[in-house]
Amino acid sequence: MRLLRLVAALLALAVLAGCAGATPGPAACGLRRWTVARLIARDNLLLVPVWIDTKPSVLLLDTGAQRTILTEAAVRRLHLRTDPLHITHTAGIGGGSSDFDVWAGSFMLGPANVPIDRLAVGHFQLRNLGDITPDGLLGSDILSQFDIDLDPRAGRMTLYRGRPCGPARPLWQGQYESLPDIGRYGDRITVALAVNGVGTRATLDTGAQFTAVDRGFAERLGAHFATDQRIVAHGASPGQISVPAHRFATLRVGTFSVRNPVLPVVSLPKGAGGALLGGDFLAGRRVWLSYPSAHVFIATPGG
Repeated sequence: MRLLRLVAALLALAVLAGCAGATPGPAACGLRRWTVARLIARDNLLLVPVWIDTKPSVLLLDTGAQRTILTEAAVRRLHLRTDPLHITHTAGIGGGSSDFDVWAGSFMLGPANVPIDRLAVGHFQLRNLGDITPDGLLGSDILSQFDIDLDPRAGRMTLYRGRPCGPARPLWQGQYESLPDIGRYGDRITVALAVNGVGTRATLDTGAQFTAVDRGFAERLGAHFATDQRIVAHGASPGQISVPAHRFATLRVGTFSVRNPVLPVVSLPKGAGGALLGGDFLAGRRVWLSYPSAHVFIATPGG
């Protein structure tokens, strides 16, 4: 539901390596590979080529979006039909908007057809990422059905169906870190995160270019913003806003930590928690997202 794009490179998470996990055993007997799609990494964000109504498209992988959403420009280019019986309200940093859904016709992710009939439409634009302008957001209404292996270095996203019959674990050879205290809010994944030693829940948001802190949470930590640099942020909405970029003492997620991070401070909508854990944290890392079992695994440098 939110795409956070910042005009300044605020945070380079020099993540300190945590302790290594165990090497996984045989493949979990309940998981079966459902499809493999191309994965393109750009500026801390991940892009996925898809086919909508037999036409090629590229969507931004957005675990923070409750629904898969197309821009108005994409709807026109793809010549999709409006569904006059269903309206979706989208809310993001900078405001909200409402519009009729459109009929998808078909939705191909890799060689597999996703059983989805309608897609939401948002009044927002996505900036060009290298040579690609995304047509919208690939949201958790689709992603939450799967275990997902995100491998940006290999340029591959693999989706698995089913549940493991043993302990949840990635199907990797090598070491990994399991993030503790993973939860769900609707179809979205939440993680435990601590800023200045104070814990909160954060939405795992691959559509956010940078990790961000909710203004209310920052104020409870005693943060003051009068002298902070201000940057521009906007999301799945027509507007954009100026927000402070505040320096905190520490940021910790599991055993991963960074000192003196500069984090944008935004007013997050209800249910997002006290922060967004963004693409800067995941950038370049192999990640396993298990929606059914509520686990997140991250490959460590030795893995």
